[in-house]
Amino acid sequence: MPVGAYLSGGLDSSTTTAIIRNYTSNRLDTFSIAFSDAEFDESQFQRQMAQHLGTDHHVVYCTHEDIGRIFPDVIWHTEAPILRTSPAPMFLLSNLVHEHNFKVVITGEGADEFLAGYDIFKR
Repeated sequence: MPVGAYLSGGLDSSTTTAIIRNYTSNRLDTFSIAFSDAEFDESQFQRQMAQHLGTDHHVVYCTHEDIGRIFPDVIWHTEAPILRTSPAPMFLLSNLVHEHNFKVVITGEGADEFLAGYDIFKR
């Protein structure tokens, strides 16, 4: 079964992807979100890391309109009210992974909580 990796371009996902690359010579697919809003877009760093690690890189492009369009589906899947829209782009990313027939992806989730990388964890 192929295993892929989420690659945001940040320290956490870049580190986990580099560790995977270090321990295997198998094909490695990476998956990222690019945003139409430049304030949130980190696609330049994603591309640089994917190129450096030699991964087969796949990107889903996300606009504000996409978030609004899929938000009802996101709410249905979370089965509970949510306070932020950040699960919507992740929903699009999961769909991209599914379209490429992957069942397992490695993520950097947890590193930001451990390292207090996002302000939300300080609140």
